[in-house]
Amino acid sequence: MITYQRWSPDVCECQLIEEIDTVAGTRKILLEPRVVKNDRGQDVFLETRLCDHHRGHTPDKEETSPQLDECRRKNYTFGEAQKLKPDLTLDDYTWSFTKAVGGVRQLKVGFLGKLNASHGANLQATLNARFGAGKVEVL
Repeated sequence: MITYQRWSPDVCECQLIEEIDTVAGTRKILLEPRVVKNDRGQDVFLETRLCDHHRGHTPDKEETSPQLDECRRKNYTFGEAQKLKPDLTLDDYTWSFTKAVGGVRQLKVGFLGKLNASHGANLQATLNARFGAGKVEVL
């Protein structure tokens, strides 16, 4: 069975349509507009809308999503920081994305002074190992 889900990442202004095939166990972002039938047999127009940054930077393959990659980096970073300092809350976490070469945006994160230098260096090393140097900068 194929279903469709509309979602908007919290890292940008994109509105994405995801096709979910529960039989094959696959998920992909639709890059081309599509008309599908709803459960009442009516035609429904589905269209992914990309923000200014991601327009022109989205790969041709529907299975990939730079927006999902950005969400994962942001969320993984906070989770790893909490492992180092369990009392961190989302209120302590600041993040922003900057434009980068090749369409991949760099994530800059801060913790309002709640991480000491040792924690910050350990977190940076973990993030570099996971995502590659330069993808996340711990401030």
